[in-house]
Amino acid sequence: MRDPVARLRRGHWQVAILLPLAVILTTWPTLPHVFNTEEFWLHTPHRDKWLYIWNAWHVERALGGETQLFHSDSIFHPRGLTLAFQPFSFPHILLLIGLRAWMPVDIAYNLLFLLILCFNGICGYLLIFHLLRDKWIALFGALVIAVALPYPFGSTAPDLITIGTLPLTLYFLHRALMERRPRFAVLAGLCAGFTAYISLYILAFALMSATVYCAFLAPCRWQKPAFWRSLLLFASVCAAVGLPRIYPIIADQSVYQEGVEAHLEAIHSFDALNWLATTRHPVTGELFRAVYEIPPDNFNYNAYLGYINLFLAGFALLRGPRRRLLPWLTAFALFAVFTLGDYFTWNGIAYEGIALPKRVLTDWLPAIFGNIYIPQYYQFAMVTPLALLACYGLAALARTPPRRFWLVAAAALILLFEFAIPRHGETLQPAATQYIPWLRAEPDRPIKLIHLPEGPGNPHYFMFQQTLTGYPQANGFQNRLQATGHSYIKSNLILNAWHEERSIHCLPHNRAEFEGALDQLLADGFTHVVLHEWLYGDQFVIHSFANVIAAYQDHVVGVYRLADLRQSCAGLGPAPPQFERYALSQWALPGPSAGILSLHPSESVDQRTRDYLNSVFAGAGILHLNLADEKHPELDAFLQEIQIISLIYESAEIDAPEALLPMDAFELCQREDLGEGVTLQRYIQREFDCAILTAGSSFSVEYDKGAKLQNVFHEFADDALELQFHWSALPDETHSVSLQIFDAAGQRALGQDSVIPNQSLVRQSLDLSALPPGAYTVKLIVYNFESGASAPGQTVDGARFERELELLAFRRD
Repeated sequence: MRDPVARLRRGHWQVAILLPLAVILTTWPTLPHVFNTEEFWLHTPHRDKWLYIWNAWHVERALGGETQLFHSDSIFHPRGLTLAFQPFSFPHILLLIGLRAWMPVDIAYNLLFLLILCFNGICGYLLIFHLLRDKWIALFGALVIAVALPYPFGSTAPDLITIGTLPLTLYFLHRALMERRPRFAVLAGLCAGFTAYISLYILAFALMSATVYCAFLAPCRWQKPAFWRSLLLFASVCAAVGLPRIYPIIADQSVYQEGVEAHLEAIHSFDALNWLATTRHPVTGELFRAVYEIPPDNFNYNAYLGYINLFLAGFALLRGPRRRLLPWLTAFALFAVFTLGDYFTWNGIAYEGIALPKRVLTDWLPAIFGNIYIPQYYQFAMVTPLALLACYGLAALARTPPRRFWLVAAAALILLFEFAIPRHGETLQPAATQYIPWLRAEPDRPIKLIHLPEGPGNPHYFMFQQTLTGYPQANGFQNRLQATGHSYIKSNLILNAWHEERSIHCLPHNRAEFEGALDQLLADGFTHVVLHEWLYGDQFVIHSFANVIAAYQDHVVGVYRLADLRQSCAGLGPAPPQFERYALSQWALPGPSAGILSLHPSESVDQRTRDYLNSVFAGAGILHLNLADEKHPELDAFLQEIQIISLIYESAEIDAPEALLPMDAFELCQREDLGEGVTLQRYIQREFDCAILTAGSSFSVEYDKGAKLQNVFHEFADDALELQFHWSALPDETHSVSLQIFDAAGQRALGQDSVIPNQSLVRQSLDLSALPPGAYTVKLIVYNFESGASAPGQTVDGARFERELELLAFRRD
């Protein structure tokens, strides 16, 4: 019988033509941007894209002898860090390096994304054609593998989506065991071992899939020496090929320990509804939302399996060759269970009564299962067995050749319709990099940078900026070695403040420490601070430069010479005493959308007072208002963004400040005399009740992820329960709130989920009209939006909880 590889060279025009067309359709508009040299556009808005472009830059330097492959002192300079855990996908890196010589990096990155999907489909086609001997059905399976990958929106990291070596490993291993030909065992080992240089996650999935497949063959072949020889040859070649990639991880025990334990304590779950609903589809999105009663703020898009695939897989179980299906069904079910994470979650509701296999295996084998800490990654392993099950179902449904063509065509069209979700990429404006030519012309050499602000995802972008400048920098991204990477930053007063998104000033109480930190940075060679004002987070650090003149400034980026920060230490007087008590009070930083309005009747606010307020209260956002000016355009934007206003003014010179300001949308809740003729007034948006700001709430909750729920206010209005939340701190990652109402028997009677916005005050209303008379309890669950993992914490009295927290009880008559 002819080798399928040889047959692919002729007679298989279907996959050569239709597979790329399907990839182009389901990733639109990626292809047009491959030919667009006028705009810098990347097919995914996920921040990881910057990281993988940096990987290619770093490896290119390593190939040129400019740096070590598994160590970098260009990020987290000057100490640097190991890159043993860096997600290097070497085939992607080498191709990106090569293509960059012929085209812009964004076009090369987008083109490789399309080529990776085609590669996956072709590898799947080879396996399925070998098993079913039907090129049309194999084409459908190739389409499933190419277009039904997880993450149709979000991260398309090349190390995760390059799953083609998984079906390729299974193909060669199948032939090795069935045909007893050692060369196929060698090829299977080469494919699996080579996967270590693509992704250690995919390597683990390939080995797990191979184990499942071999387990089904073992009962009838375990007595045959050829079976064990093939497996031994496969394992030996795989280990020999993959070991050089794994060795840097295990070589240094301290690095290994920090890396493997980085996420062991994390509890993650996956909402199984994501398999059945994607709310981003332009046609079916709203239908899914209505059918499954998905809350408006929830988005399901990470793991859609497709109804045509599930239908055909189900038909295969009913009518297909069950014995041949068992290995693929087992693999699919195994990875599906692992994908669920630590506990089952459906439409935002978590069921934590029984630990799922991933939780148990994480405790038993933390070095393997604990390191696949994001359960959605198992979705990449589900795609190949899902495609095989769907193809077996399609083969059972279409038994005659004429019928087969039309059924395959219909199934393919349905598949493409289900996965044709327009991609929303990200455009980088030219202005974002216009500072670089100026920086290169600076006489200060060598240049070393500090990028700001360090908001979520910004360190990834800073690494991309380094590919454009080549200059060492103090910050970057390292997922598993955060303690090592940030050790230098944490040790420096200035860098640590910026890392925590606070401003820092040279003031009387910290002058010696400030100057010492500045001297250390200068001695270590840092020369400039680049403030990317268009990135999220600039409002928290920008006050650090209030009295420093920018060396370069445009409407997007400001560059400051680091040595100029010493100007802020000149002519310091004592700290303003009237603000000391306020700085230590609970009113100081009441939440992320709280602000301080400093009102002054004179021509300008005292610079010392301005610096002190900026330094101590930077996290709240500050506006200094000079009443001598006739217009205050910045005030309108301030009032639109802020929910809680702390108005500070000199009562000896201003009698009624509210008469001077457009405060109609706010209600005065509190007033306090700070002394020295300074008064503080607290305002809140009128849609909220002043009671939400009541001090000393007995409900105050601190969550482990850094969030703090300061207070909850509730009231009943007709058949609705109105709730108001006061968040004084928000978690680092996007989280959601789930309100669950239980009846007296403990059964869930009503529920509502919503994403926590980046605001201090949030309202939520529950319609109680459908509840029958009786006693009810309202419970609150805060969980990670992406993973579904509940956020544990403790109440103000020290009581711990892992998932749910009782808010209130009520009766309906």
